[in-house]
Amino acid sequence: MWLVALCAIAGSQVASAQTSTTKNKCTLSDGLVVYSARACPVPGTVGEDMARKEHEFDKRKQEEAESKRVQANTPAPENLTRPEAVDRMTTYAVVIGRAVACNAPNTQDAFSRVGKWMDAQGLTKQYLVTFANGVKYAAEQQRDGNTPDPCSKVKTVFASFTWP
Repeated sequence: MWLVALCAIAGSQVASAQTSTTKNKCTLSDGLVVYSARACPVPGTVGEDMARKEHEFDKRKQEEAESKRVQANTPAPENLTRPEAVDRMTTYAVVIGRAVACNAPNTQDAFSRVGKWMDAQGLTKQYLVTFANGVKYAAEQQRDGNTPDPCSKVKTVFASFTWP
C-alpha cells in the first residue's frame, strides 16, 4: 500500500511537471521551440531575450575596446623637468598658433594631442590658460605679419612637425 501511494504521489508530480512545461512553450527567433518550467522571460520568445543580451554584451565589448583605444592614444608621461615641459608646451603653442593663422589643415588634431600630452605631464591645471594665450598670441603675430616666416613655410613646418 505504501508503494502504491508513493507511486501515485510521484506520478502526480511528474504529470504536473509535464503540464507545467506545456504551459511555457517558448519559440526562439530561429523557430526552435523550447519548453521551460518558468515563464518565457520576454513576451514573445526566448530568442528576443537572448538577442538583447547578446546586443548588450557586444555593446560592452565595443565600449571596452574604445576605452583601450583612447588609453593607447594618450601619451605616457615623459621624464621631463617642469622647465623642459613648459618649454616644449610653449613651442607647441607657437607652432599651432601660427598654423591656425595660416589655415593649415589638422590644427584641431594637433591641439587635441597636445592637450592629452599636457594632461599626462600634469600641466593642464596650472598651464592650460597660458598655453591658450600662447596659441592666441602666436596666431595674432602671424596674422599681423610680425613673424619671419610666410604661411607657406609655416604650413610646411606644421605638416612635418612631430606631435606628442
